[in-house]
Amino acid sequence: MIKKTKNKISVAYKEMRAGFRYLSVLRKPKSIARPRIIFCCDGLFSHGGLLDRMKGIISFYEVSKQLGYDFYIYFSDPFQLDEFLEPNVVSWKIPLAEMNFSFFDTKIWYRMNVFDCHSISEIEKATTTNYLVYANVDFLATLHPQNSQQDNERLWRDNFNELFRKTSLLANELVSLPQVERLVFHLRFTSLMGDFKDTTQKVLNAAAQTLLIQEIRNKMDAIANQYPHQAIYVLSDSYLFLEYIQKNTPYAVLAGQPVHIDFTNKMKASNKTHLKTFSDFFFMVESDTIIMLRLQGMYSSSFSRYAAILGNKRFLIIQS
Repeated sequence: MIKKTKNKISVAYKEMRAGFRYLSVLRKPKSIARPRIIFCCDGLFSHGGLLDRMKGIISFYEVSKQLGYDFYIYFSDPFQLDEFLEPNVVSWKIPLAEMNFSFFDTKIWYRMNVFDCHSISEIEKATTTNYLVYANVDFLATLHPQNSQQDNERLWRDNFNELFRKTSLLANELVSLPQVERLVFHLRFTSLMGDFKDTTQKVLNAAAQTLLIQEIRNKMDAIANQYPHQAIYVLSDSYLFLEYIQKNTPYAVLAGQPVHIDFTNKMKASNKTHLKTFSDFFFMVESDTIIMLRLQGMYSSSFSRYAAILGNKRFLIIQS
């Protein structure tokens, strides 16, 4: 009961913060043809990594389609989304100058980490013109409980492609990467190796790190032997682990240092910094086989799984 109360207070506070930024009782309600959902990544709160943000976007785009609402994305932090992904079928861009609304026709929705969000029924009960949404969860299965997992994966892929196409910056970066038949190993250590700032704090001691790396190496070698005709690439959030791979194994890595977009130094980060996250993701999208290795307390990331969904590629999880 206490936890639920604290959570409600936290949500109310965050919705109030967003209200102070975007709403005013002095503004008159705007006359628009259809209600609209505006998905926000504006730096007011922790929005999660790139994939978490995409989950929220795709989910609420689906809500807008189900209700016949217009859909927009205001993604300004820590970069402008349209530097990497631009509108495809849907004109979703909304400029900062239009991010001012009347208190009387607009509702703020903070739905971060809400896994059972029944958005359609909640919206249908309201009489609001604008919905400013913060979310980070894929709840297509809640919206379409009758669908199989494959149906919802196809829907996620279709929604993504309706919304986005690669900008020339991202497309040119991907063209510069190796164009070979490949298997990609993906590993998420978060803080375990002591070199990556994330939502977790646990750091393994040197002996435990060595044991973990050796176990991973053994798994990789055993799996790679089953794919003799594919080049083997390794993607990870740990640059120390990637350095080990580069120096001690026959496997390849991509250039650049990985970052978590919620923890970048905004004063120093550039589009080149964030391009690494997008290029890693789409490198997997365009790979032949994707395998996530999760051993001894490593993070259960969805990054590689959704890359496989978007690319409609073979995906495996190896864990212990």
